Amino acid sequence: MGGAGRSALERSQAAPYRWGQRRCPVAKGRILIEEALCKGCELCTTVCPKDLIEMASNRFTPKGYHPATLADPDQDCTGCAICSVICPEAAITVYRWVPARAALAAG
Repeated sequence: MGGAGRSALERSQAAPYRWGQRRCPVAKGRILIEEALCKGCELCTTVCPKDLIEMASNRFTPKGYHPATLADPDQDCTGCAICSVICPEAAITVYRWVPARAALAAG
């Protein structure tokens, strides 16, 4: 029935969907920012869904701008590439990997 016929209160108190024993793979990624191309516009910092990109305040690019840097000590980047798409200078390269299905099935 998928929630039809239930009140909003009943739906909000329903148990959240669980994957059970299956593990849901999460894509991981890394970005490389070519600092020589970065002009410090900060667009990438505004679109990162995990807020992992920040501006380096301790150094400058050859053009005199503070470059963007990846601040991801816990490796939370998913490689979504939104930062790369919005970058007007094409200074961001995204590397993304997704766990292989065979590896997930094995264990």
